[in-house]
Amino acid sequence: MSEIERVPCHSEVEVLEQKTLFKSAKWWKAVVLGRLKGRTFLAVYMWQTRKDGTWKQQQKLKLNRKSDWTEIKPIIEDMIERL
Repeated sequence: MSEIERVPCHSEVEVLEQKTLFKSAKWWKAVVLGRLKGRTFLAVYMWQTRKDGTWKQQQKLKLNRKSDWTEIKPIIEDMIERL
């Protein structure tokens, strides 16, 4: 079984689970269940490759509580129809 490459989150983030949504030579988008300073969170990250080959975080949507998702889910579901 092959080992999964760890997403390039900050070294202090304990990655509990990760799922890559998209990865190319330039971009990497993933959903991460992580823990930082004793708090568990769920986040969607997007990183971009720098010229030196390292990854730099460009975007992040972080959910700290289930209520965060409950709050935004109906709004997203409504607006997605307009895409």
